[in-house]
Amino acid sequence: MIQTAWNRSSAIQVEGCKGVLVWSDQPCHWSQLIQTSKYARLLSFCGHKSALDKIRRHIMAEYPKYIIISFIGVLVQEQGKGYGKALMTYLLEKVNVPIYVEVINDTKSVKFFESFGFVAQGEMPLIVKEQVVYLIPMVHEPTL
Repeated sequence: MIQTAWNRSSAIQVEGCKGVLVWSDQPCHWSQLIQTSKYARLLSFCGHKSALDKIRRHIMAEYPKYIIISFIGVLVQEQGKGYGKALMTYLLEKVNVPIYVEVINDTKSVKFFESFGFVAQGEMPLIVKEQVVYLIPMVHEPTL
């Protein structure tokens, strides 16, 4: 699967763009995050940007270098075929630094990242369309 992926130093696709993973060793520019993230379309980031940045900096303070997953997605009709797993496996084999990701409190997404060794670092409540949703920062420690 992943053999057909192409690398742009921080993005890979699988099987003709049936799935995509984007990461960076720098915090994402909010304009990029808004364009790519599912939850970004729903939120007013003016109020949340500072809090999200502070949480990430606090959680990752002990790491001089780490990467941030800004987006991972698989086309709905292609989900359950192993493309997400292939993308994550590729990334974990490529990098040997901690990895940070923020996940909306969706049991399926949290379990997906936990299956790769990511550990939840708490929850941050966010107001979305007058409802509270929880953002879960997660960290993957590199294997030695």
